[in-house]
Amino acid sequence: SKILLGRNMKFATLFQRSLAFLIDIILIILAVMMLSIPIRYAPSAIQLLITIAVFPIIFLYFILFEHLAGQTIGKKIMKIAVITQHGKKPTIKQAVILNILRIIEGLPFFYILGIILIILTKQKQRLGDMIAHTIVIIKE
Repeated sequence: SKILLGRNMKFATLFQRSLAFLIDIILIILAVMMLSIPIRYAPSAIQLLITIAVFPIIFLYFILFEHLAGQTIGKKIMKIAVITQHGKKPTIKQAVILNILRIIEGLPFFYILGIILIILTKQKQRLGDMIAHTIVIIKE
């Protein structure tokens, strides 16, 4: 199905999307590092629980920010946003699809499939965008 775009909307570039993702990853790494300082002195069972909890929290970061705001912190800094084909913020289901597929796309060859698709598709969509019926736009 065609994506409905306003006259002034432009698709985010591969560079903008990649830089936004890199910013998010750096912020997540910094947050985990800051949390790990006091955790170092916690009992090993608590350290293990917190370590296990980090992965779902990272996953939820992307899902909740993209669902609630249409933007992660990295996307906000880069002035880009995820929207549906109707110009709205992604539903929780769409945000989950985007992020499950982000993991799948990243596994075999470090996002090469997503990179190729963003470069080759008219609406600059990776597989997750296509399946979730979303696009990433430049936000004015």
